[in-house]
Amino acid sequence: MAVQKIRRCREDRWDFTAEDAQIFPIKIEDGGGLYGFCPGKVTRDQESAFLFELMTVACEQKVLLVAGGIADQPGWFIKLLAWFAPRYAMQNFTQKAQMVLGKGDDKPKGKGSQPTPKR
Repeated sequence: MAVQKIRRCREDRWDFTAEDAQIFPIKIEDGGGLYGFCPGKVTRDQESAFLFELMTVACEQKVLLVAGGIADQPGWFIKLLAWFAPRYAMQNFTQKAQMVLGKGDDKPKGKGSQPTPKR
């Protein structure tokens, strides 16, 4: 609850700046985007949650919103998909790479990871 208060999650605004609080814009993860609102707020916004689900299904199933080709799609859908699809693909790639390679912050384990003592 304290984090929600600091991030001002309950306020009906999406445009916070450093003038509102030093934490804005918020970066949730290293290398991630900057937000002028608490990103957790999106999960409570039904329209945003629906659009996220719509984009996820479109990317997973490789389908478009309406029948026809890319030129037959609504402009808002194309604009949103052009932004979402590359990020979604990179997130999936990163998750799979981490499953195979680890997160990169793990220390090596086993005999070969220890320096050989000098005699």
